[in-house]
Amino acid sequence: MCIVSSLALLWYHTIVRPFFALDGSNVQAGVAAAQQLIDESQEEFGQSALFLFFKGRVERLRSNIGEALKAYQAAVVRSPQREIQLLCLHEVGWCHLIQLNWDKAHPCFLQLQKRSRWSRSFYSYLAASEYDTTVGVVQNTHFPSTCMNSNCRTVC
Repeated sequence: MCIVSSLALLWYHTIVRPFFALDGSNVQAGVAAAQQLIDESQEEFGQSALFLFFKGRVERLRSNIGEALKAYQAAVVRSPQREIQLLCLHEVGWCHLIQLNWDKAHPCFLQLQKRSRWSRSFYSYLAASEYDTTVGVVQNTHFPSTCMNSNCRTVC
């Protein structure tokens, strides 16, 4: 199968179907098809960042968060592209949140706040909430302003 068609089908089965609830509440509906695509491409593309990302998505849909974290973290390390690194780092942060591991989620969202070009205020919020959960009450903590004009306030 062509690499582009495999990636398109993986995107459909692991992102589109669960997001739009095409199969009702059955979020695992496309997991078997996605796993088959990953298995077929394992030998040739198994260690590429995009396939590791989709492997992480499959594991997350199976609620196997530990394996999803391994795949996402490997994708961050292997990807030379900034956007794929940020996408996988976003997933790493959310996997840590799912596990209620605030200490590990906080640095992920701080890094996303600094490196991402979109949703900086959202990542600031997540980083601050993780810090608040980890430490207690945020006192005298300086988070850089995410605003571009003088009418905005800083996060903390």
